[in-house]
Amino acid sequence: MISKIGKNIKKIRKVKNLNQQAMADLLGLSRPSIGAYEEMRAEPKIESLIKLANHFKLDLGRLINEDLTVNEIHGFKQAEELVLDNKPIKSPAKPKTFPYLILKNNKLSLQKVELTWPLATNKKVLGVQETAQLCSIYKEVNAGNFNPKESCLVQKGKEFHYNVKLVEKENELYFKEELVDGNKVIAFQILETQHNVDERLKRLESILSKLSL
Repeated sequence: MISKIGKNIKKIRKVKNLNQQAMADLLGLSRPSIGAYEEMRAEPKIESLIKLANHFKLDLGRLINEDLTVNEIHGFKQAEELVLDNKPIKSPAKPKTFPYLILKNNKLSLQKVELTWPLATNKKVLGVQETAQLCSIYKEVNAGNFNPKESCLVQKGKEFHYNVKLVEKENELYFKEELVDGNKVIAFQILETQHNVDERLKRLESILSKLSL
């Protein structure tokens, strides 16, 4: 059986938003060593693997021999495991905070709400989804040049959903930003890191804060 160590180390870095140097510091190794592991030119010592597994609370055997899921890396069990365990699904201790756009008296306003991490049901989405529901102020997500005063929500009287999901593309992990009308995705774009997602939401909040909505 081919070792999955290199691929799993890279996946852990992506999910946890760590660069190679940060991972190296965590394990007490050099950055080139992490690169060599990910490119499968070398494998770490068992002591380093144990340290990695313990830090992220991962199963050592699966770290070495299996493709880790995003749920595992985040500490969530798969849906079928929860059914077999016959245990209630618990919400994470620290929910994520997302901007939430609401329409009241024909005016848009921005609020902060805490949302937990639901289990994924779409097989194309890897495990955990970060999902925020927002009433859209975009005409097109991909355009990048939107005007909040020309909100499609106001024009069409609909509530759209803004989703951020973790997806796999060519064996790499990315964040996918979607604008959804019901069950139909009407626009989307792929973002490389969580940093990109956070920056877009910050810009969105900044624009709204300057408007007298």
